[in-house]
Amino acid sequence: MKKSIILSMGILFALSNSCNIQATKSYRPTERPSVDEFTLYRKGMVPAELKYDSQEDLYYFGKTSSFQPAAESSPLMTETPNGLVCTLNDDRESLPQMFFSRERPSSIILSLDQALKKKLSNSPVFNTVAAGLLGMGIGNLLFSSNPYAMSLSSIAIIAAMQGTSSISRLLRGDNSESVLGTTDRRIRISEDDCKEWPYVVHGHMRMNYTSGERKGLTYIGSGTLIHNEFVLTAAHNLYKRGTGLMPGTVTFHPGRFGETFPWSAQGNQMIIHPQYKESPTNSEARNADIALLKLNKPLGRDLGFFGYSSDVFNDKSLGVDVNITGYPGGEKGGRHLYTMKGATTKHNEHTVLYDIDTSAGQSGSGVWSSDEDDNYTCHAVHAYGCGSSLFKRLTSSYNSGTRITAEKIEFIEQHLK
Repeated sequence: MKKSIILSMGILFALSNSCNIQATKSYRPTERPSVDEFTLYRKGMVPAELKYDSQEDLYYFGKTSSFQPAAESSPLMTETPNGLVCTLNDDRESLPQMFFSRERPSSIILSLDQALKKKLSNSPVFNTVAAGLLGMGIGNLLFSSNPYAMSLSSIAIIAAMQGTSSISRLLRGDNSESVLGTTDRRIRISEDDCKEWPYVVHGHMRMNYTSGERKGLTYIGSGTLIHNEFVLTAAHNLYKRGTGLMPGTVTFHPGRFGETFPWSAQGNQMIIHPQYKESPTNSEARNADIALLKLNKPLGRDLGFFGYSSDVFNDKSLGVDVNITGYPGGEKGGRHLYTMKGATTKHNEHTVLYDIDTSAGQSGSGVWSSDEDDNYTCHAVHAYGCGSSLFKRLTSSYNSGTRITAEKIEFIEQHLK
């Protein structure tokens, strides 16, 4: 009788704990995973140029097609109490042709022209002269009545504006680049290390839009394996607030290095945290900028996956060392894996700030750490950069991610079952 009572109490205790999971363990395979390697590089082909979406703080490539109704009306979307679930077609396509464009003489000339502009715009002397011309041109235009002087001033203004890119970036800012210091401190992961633990669990994400105002465009992001078939990422990678637009296909490439893709899996389902979709304001939605991507093959079984935890941050835990590993766009090109370790600087119930350089393209990267027991754990999802404008630097000098809380673990666990 006594034993049965103790056993019953143990079962009840286990059940109560299963509903309040605080942390899970990482899984590292004992054998090195076999590589199913392929490359997209062909003679005469060059990587597609990335463009920046300042509204969403994401990079994309491609050209828009004719407008179609937003994916919000798709019958494949299902509203659940625990989030928006979108079931995708099992498109076996590995990579679209638009990933690369055929090199032409005009594109070579254009690239040389852009390289020259970049070289000049990064020159302090050039920018000083350009700023002087801009100031003189505006002054003459405002205070001179001579038509010839006014014309020359207009030309000077146009020329100066072409050369003050670094000055305008400082004042206006470019949210895509959130390097916090004077130099970028991120480290590029080598091709061999991309295929090894712990970097192999981090992947490049490609979100291809087949409808809506983004039809024909492909956005890029990052994600981290946390289960045999599930990737943890940022909700804004997969769902556009306001319109409800979602990509038609999503592909996950762990271990990508340049144009080499050791592994690939297609997304079967996108699962968006309900608060991110339903929050009336963007600031509230940021508190739940987290999502899951279910894959069509168990990559985590072969490559391994990270655990996740809600208990690394307490009320006084500042200066916790964490890492961010993902595929930054911008000057990094969105084709290589970069990582950086830094300390957390501040956190609240839903957000953590850290002294780590990031760029758009790294949205969805796991904010992770490891312990003496060789357990690798995600504590947050990187989602936002402080931007590079002078105003933003003065008001918020750290990049931030969405914390994995007990409530978010419940959201994850309900869909992993």
